Amino acid sequence: MWDVDLMEKIGKVIATETRSVNVHMVLGPVLGIGREPRWVRVQETYGEDAYLVARNGVAIIKGMQGEDLTADDAVVAEPKHFGVHSMPLKGLNTGTVYIGEREARSHFLYVFEKAFTEAVSLYSHLVMV
Repeated sequence: MWDVDLMEKIGKVIATETRSVNVHMVLGPVLGIGREPRWVRVQETYGEDAYLVARNGVAIIKGMQGEDLTADDAVVAEPKHFGVHSMPLKGLNTGTVYIGEREARSHFLYVFEKAFTEAVSLYSHLVMV
């Protein structure tokens, strides 16, 4: 969907409900691009378009994490899985991925880059070096 405002609200609801049972981290969203229909997790993706997946991923992460991670309605988002994990050979969840660097960077890694530079980076000051 292209309604990123709604996606952010969905993230906020997920965070609120998750925190209500004293959980502080969500293993999501799935930022893989759904281009391999046989992949067993394709239904967890936001689609096959890198731009759409990035916009929805950023929005839901912002919704889940809010402005303050210490708030009672915020959780830590864990974008997953790996950059090009979503198009394994024959759709096997642990299958080999054959992809060129150009496609990997311009499509699959682009989504994760946007998530970390636009949403997760809000909390970069909390990262210990």
